[in-house]
Amino acid sequence: MSKVSTIGKLSEFDLTNGNWRVYVDRVEMFYKVNSVTDDMKLPILISAIGDAAYELMVTLCSPKKPSELTYAEVVKTMENHLQPPPSVLAERFRFRQCRQVKGQSIKDYVAELKKLSRYCDFSTTLNDNLRDQFACGINNDLFRQRLFTESELDFEKAVSIASNLEAAERDALAVEPSGGAGTSAEGVHHAGTSTARPNTSQFAGASRQHANMAAVHFKNGCTACGDRYHNFSECRFQSFVCSRCGKMGHLRRVCPNPMEDIGGAAAGRRRDAGASTGRGARSRWPRGRSGGPRRSTNAYWLQNNEYQPMEEQEFPEDECINQMSLADYKPA
Repeated sequence: MSKVSTIGKLSEFDLTNGNWRVYVDRVEMFYKVNSVTDDMKLPILISAIGDAAYELMVTLCSPKKPSELTYAEVVKTMENHLQPPPSVLAERFRFRQCRQVKGQSIKDYVAELKKLSRYCDFSTTLNDNLRDQFACGINNDLFRQRLFTESELDFEKAVSIASNLEAAERDALAVEPSGGAGTSAEGVHHAGTSTARPNTSQFAGASRQHANMAAVHFKNGCTACGDRYHNFSECRFQSFVCSRCGKMGHLRRVCPNPMEDIGGAAAGRRRDAGASTGRGARSRWPRGRSGGPRRSTNAYWLQNNEYQPMEEQEFPEDECINQMSLADYKPA
């Protein structure tokens, strides 16, 4: 008699990490391709699954032996223990939470979605649910916008469009100049004798830097000038003397003491500063008709212990309000 050869091979079932349903599917295909009769299915299964899985089978079938049951009864008993029927709502929740993670390709994301949809019992709406979750869960905004523009979109078409966009993006990155052969020191890529194409990466970097600088916004603004895009320590007006209240450290447009007169303590401080230089305050601080210091519209810069009046045209931005809130502006 000639020996009959079998097609394929049944491996032992991994009781720790194995999937019983998947294992049984492989067993069924082995039976089909080798034309195994029904009375031989259970003996072949018992002889193939391994010692650990068979010991569990004996325990679950007790008080009967596995050989005393039918093939279908043994398979169902093992399935109920190893993989009990999952909750449809729980499986659908996991499916809805599935998002494409960073670094995951389109094909891997599709495989993950299909795996999670197996026990969701979507029935005839499976493709619609796969399409919706795929389009909403993809992590590339441009890809998602492209899918949203399609009026008639099914799951297969959505995957095809996203895969083509992913391939185009990957090819575009592959041909970008990277500083190797064919790239000059000035960042210009040359292809043979064709016209050189400027490298736009430097402009992109400058744009990103400008955007980052523009994104800095101080909630209360600079207390010296009111600018919302820098703080007091960076302000050029931090040593100016307010022409309204006579105090150093801010301009009159952001003066926190609008009711304080320029005379009194303010004048005294200015006279003290003038006395330290050996000159009278009259030469630097014009006096009004009442004898007190005359109110000035200029700001004053403290330099070498002297208050030097600065002409308005030298610092036209002194009264500029384009960078501060109108609600914070205090007119003269």
